[in-house]
Amino acid sequence: MVLSKRLTMVVDQVPKTETLADVGCDHAYISISMIQRGTVKKAIAMDVNRGPLQRAADNIEQYGYTDQITTRLSNGLEHLIPGEADCIVIAGMGGNLMIQILTEGSECVEKAKDIILQPQSEISSVRHYLHKIGYQIIEEDMCLEDGKYYTVLHAVNQSGVLPEEYPHEYEYRYGKELLDHVHPVLVEYLNKEIKKYTQIKYCLERNKTKNTKERLPAFLTEMTELKEALTCLQQKGGNIRMDLVRVTIHGVCEIYEKGTSFEEIKMKYQKDYPYEIILVRANGKLRELFKTVQEDCVLEFVTLQDNDGHKTYTRGMILLMLRAFDLVIDQKYRWQIRVEHSIGSGLFCEFIADTKDDLALTLDKVKNEMKRLIKEDIPFFKSTIGTTEAAQLFHEYEMFDKEKLFRFRRVSKTNIYTFDGYQDYFYGYMPPSAGMLKEFDLFLYENGFILLLPEKSEPDQLKKFVPRVQLFATLQESNQWGKTMGIDTVGALNEQITKGEINDIIMIQEALLEKKIGAIADQIHATGNRKFIMIAGPSSSGKTTFARRLSIQLRILGYKPHAIGIDDYFVNREFTPKHPDGEYNYETLEAIDVEQFNKDMNDLLEGKNVELPSYNFKLGKREYKGNVKTLGPDDILIIEGIHGLNDKLSHTLPKESKFKIYISALTQLSIDEHNRISTTDGRLIRRIVRDARTRGTGARETIAMWPSVRKGEEENIFPFQEEADCMFNSAMIYELPILKQYAEPLLFGIDPDVPEYSEAKRLLKFLDYILGVSSESVPQNSILREFIGGGYFKL
Repeated sequence: MVLSKRLTMVVDQVPKTETLADVGCDHAYISISMIQRGTVKKAIAMDVNRGPLQRAADNIEQYGYTDQITTRLSNGLEHLIPGEADCIVIAGMGGNLMIQILTEGSECVEKAKDIILQPQSEISSVRHYLHKIGYQIIEEDMCLEDGKYYTVLHAVNQSGVLPEEYPHEYEYRYGKELLDHVHPVLVEYLNKEIKKYTQIKYCLERNKTKNTKERLPAFLTEMTELKEALTCLQQKGGNIRMDLVRVTIHGVCEIYEKGTSFEEIKMKYQKDYPYEIILVRANGKLRELFKTVQEDCVLEFVTLQDNDGHKTYTRGMILLMLRAFDLVIDQKYRWQIRVEHSIGSGLFCEFIADTKDDLALTLDKVKNEMKRLIKEDIPFFKSTIGTTEAAQLFHEYEMFDKEKLFRFRRVSKTNIYTFDGYQDYFYGYMPPSAGMLKEFDLFLYENGFILLLPEKSEPDQLKKFVPRVQLFATLQESNQWGKTMGIDTVGALNEQITKGEINDIIMIQEALLEKKIGAIADQIHATGNRKFIMIAGPSSSGKTTFARRLSIQLRILGYKPHAIGIDDYFVNREFTPKHPDGEYNYETLEAIDVEQFNKDMNDLLEGKNVELPSYNFKLGKREYKGNVKTLGPDDILIIEGIHGLNDKLSHTLPKESKFKIYISALTQLSIDEHNRISTTDGRLIRRIVRDARTRGTGARETIAMWPSVRKGEEENIFPFQEEADCMFNSAMIYELPILKQYAEPLLFGIDPDVPEYSEAKRLLKFLDYILGVSSESVPQNSILREFIGGGYFKL
């Protein structure tokens, strides 16, 4: 007898047994085949209908097996005597009907040794039921016949002992035995299922009817089980098709269809994160959520609390704001928004227009438009056009800074973002849509306005804006100087370089800085009684060179400056506070012997001889080597250190004896009208160059420790900057073309498979906007020499 694939698969599962009960026997093909094989001695062919049972009897008689096979009219196992059959076979029925038959014939089931089932549906429920009644599934098989997939189960009676349940629901749904043995038909089946489920999911998510909304949660659960089964097969070496990819998240590999958006993957994991996921890293490379997964990858999520996430939020909010202005301002007027610099958690912007509209009223309208666009969750779109085409486009939009920027771009293609019909270029990534840009405010400030944003540490809250009068004045002064020079953007600087004007720019910039340093010395002299010049600023601000140049200016005025490092007052290492990770925290005030510092400074102020310490960083101890100081009438101390502006450091010194200077590299250049150059980026590039030259530290290590450096600055320097008597901006308008030559080789040396690669790539992209120039014309006393070397001062 020739059986179909399905029935052959059933027959192959039947073990050698005494008596077989064939329930729903139809033509009795299974019983006849088993007798032919000699696998069973006797068979009972049962059916609930007389017609099929008669056809079975005719076939039995035709093959001559009437002595071995008997027919019996029976509703399921109703007319089978308990213990009469060792093996029960049920094939070609729905799973729920099989469960009903086995439940109603439970006495026969309890006495049997084996059950062979070939359910047409509800296979998961059948597997659960077999475990529930004490049967262990020991083998499964699967086949494809006439375009349909069939599965057969062989379960063995455990004689009252409940078998161990499967650990995962997907193993009940698709069969643990099939998965464990990487059954090729199951692999084929699941490959087709994931494609079908993806298409159904797409339709359900876009159909807004009540019915589809109710169906979606259960469907997503099924889809999750399907992906888990595919992941299991992949881990066991299953041949997953090329249109499926492996995505490893938190060390767990999952299977997704190639082309699945990162937004879709993010939705599953958002609940595990306290803040919105706004970007992903795929194999260490930043990707926007509207991008799709195209290859096997390790995926990490970037939230609003991460540095890259916060920058993306900021860019999205700027583009959102620009679109709102575009909707509010009458198009007959020429207008422009310039994003100038950050003040705390706000961005200071200038509104330039030939309209006489009240700016406060305009801001209210813009704010309402922004809220509307956020509520409607308008998406951001990215497109790629030719760089020449982009320059022409922005000329038509009268964004001339961008037009000038693209004149010097080496790449042939440029990415343009479109939001609600408004087009612009941005250096960096965008959110998927406006819906996640929930917190912001707009209000007048000085001669412009502030776009207030959440801080990175608490991205779901908008804190009260704290004006920073001195910082703002210093930034505005630097910006105004750049505009006066006609060099306020990268494109304008590049243009001057191509004209051969860089040497003049260097000389003018250095002269300006020297004039500023001289003015600070004059300010100190005018007070007449300051003995302690406290200098503090964030990393790579050029504090050491500034202190040396200030000392020269003070000498011109008749002073005798002496340098003291606050670091020499570190407590011995065994008393140094530690970070939670166990590393020493040298940036906290508690790492300084504050009382000894105050005693020594007061003794000096009183004219006493004081032996000053020197900290041995190798041994972690303060040492005294005969460095005795006495303050005469013309002596003045230049004290440089991270806590110089914090009065807790010098709490016993008379206020009138101190002059506090805040120094930082406050970059006055912008990339264009809407893309700032972060002051932090400028300082990081300086530090990468200096660390490689003076400490032998690679760019990767410098980038890795930069977040810790920034955290120390935010805790110990920035809160006190407004308490300074004056501020000094050490940024030079010409420095990035110089630093580019040193930084690029170091950044290119970072391997793609390390976490710092994405930051290195971002900095390289930024430096690519800038034309490089030689450092030959940089003066030997320049602050820039502190980073590139070749300076006059021994640092």
